[in-house]
Amino acid sequence: MKGITFLHLPVLVFNPRKEFDERDSAISSIYYDNPNTWELYTGRLKKTEGAEAIRLRWYGGMENDQIFVERKTHREDWTGEKSVKARFPIKEKYVNAFMSGAMTVESIFEKARKDGKKSEQQIADWEQLAREVQYRVITRKLEPVTRSFYHRTAFQLPGDARVRISLDTELTLIREDNMDGRRRSGNNWRRMDIGIDYPFLQLPAQDVERFPYAILEVKLQTQAGQSSPHWIRELISSHLVEAVPKFSKFIHGTANLFPDQIHLLPFWMPQMDVDIRKPITRGFGIERPVQTSQSTSENPLDDDDDDDDDESDEDGDGDGDKRDGRRPSSSTLHETNGIIFQSHQPHRQGEEGGGGDDDDDGDDDYDPSQDPNIPEATGNALDIEERIAAQRRLMDIGGDDYPLYDSEDESSGQDDLEEAKRIGGWHYRAKLAQHYMRAAGRSTLTAMKFVAPVPRPTAMPTNNGVGGVGRFIPPDQMQVKRFKAPKGK
Repeated sequence: MKGITFLHLPVLVFNPRKEFDERDSAISSIYYDNPNTWELYTGRLKKTEGAEAIRLRWYGGMENDQIFVERKTHREDWTGEKSVKARFPIKEKYVNAFMSGAMTVESIFEKARKDGKKSEQQIADWEQLAREVQYRVITRKLEPVTRSFYHRTAFQLPGDARVRISLDTELTLIREDNMDGRRRSGNNWRRMDIGIDYPFLQLPAQDVERFPYAILEVKLQTQAGQSSPHWIRELISSHLVEAVPKFSKFIHGTANLFPDQIHLLPFWMPQMDVDIRKPITRGFGIERPVQTSQSTSENPLDDDDDDDDDESDEDGDGDGDKRDGRRPSSSTLHETNGIIFQSHQPHRQGEEGGGGDDDDDGDDDYDPSQDPNIPEATGNALDIEERIAAQRRLMDIGGDDYPLYDSEDESSGQDDLEEAKRIGGWHYRAKLAQHYMRAAGRSTLTAMKFVAPVPRPTAMPTNNGVGGVGRFIPPDQMQVKRFKAPKGK
């Protein structure tokens, strides 16, 4: 899956000046709920209007002291509103005091207000969100119940959010509650006996759920009438992915870790015991697409259907998922032989509602006569079928469509010779002799091409009739005219 994606999109690097560290790709989240009512779990599973999810998230290892408090609110289509995800940053040392109500909201953002790096409006929005989250946690008696951990690899062209892909691997769900007479997190907001040390072998089996697949998420933003990239459609229809709409890490982990308390299960749970592997499909995703200059619009916020779809936002101002005002996409989840795949079908510009079920086959309705790469026919030109055939031959020779792998016979031979030279001895002498023999053979073949008889062109006879190829024009009827080229030509 990574190999196919690499052919089309580069890995998105958030901080190119920092050396790669596997810990930087780790994402951990602590989900809150009431262990007596499970109201947040039930609301998210049923997708009821106003259903909320509250979580605390951090990126990297346990030493990271910047924590993001996040709230996701689901909105039904009939309300005309979009589902909302909002968050604010807080230092790790203040989390317990904030969640218990011992620390006021104003004191959390006092330093941010003094620094002046954030606008007053931004800080006011954070304060309002913090008050609502704190009130909900205290009045609803919410506690940490489930942790999710995974490594995320993001694929995206820098500055271009038309196609965004993330691959979450090593997904692990862990209990954070204090039920069954065991104090896992105790009075802390997260348990401290583990870090990001996958596969968490120190945990008892009843405390951990290791997800057997990876989760692939695709987000697309396209203009009205524009279909998704062909390679994306091939990937979705391949044997690598299996559809699981509305999949949620929080719901899946909670349902598996608390089987005695949870009685309402998500629809995909029975599928986890079924072999989802399919017959292998070949020949998809191995050719790079022809570059186009079509413009697209972009997505302001991640869609609510994905429970864990946000990207790293270092300053916590919510801009990590914003670009320049593109509409959000609606999500559809897929699950695979080793990969669960989540695709986001685009909302089209100028359309209302959730266009998540749009069936786009724009490339299938191909009209050759509208292709600008095929020249317009003239009186004695080739017809449309002949022009298409000629166009394909030109592309085979070296047009815009280029193959993924070029011939490496010559370069590989030179590489072998260099490697033999490094080793030395009889191995190098044998390779050197072989190299000279090949060069001599190529020279001999070139010389034979000049010596061998070749057909000579025959002059076309003149035709004194009217029209036709080789029409004879008497010298006295010939005219020579000079034309001055327009300025700038």
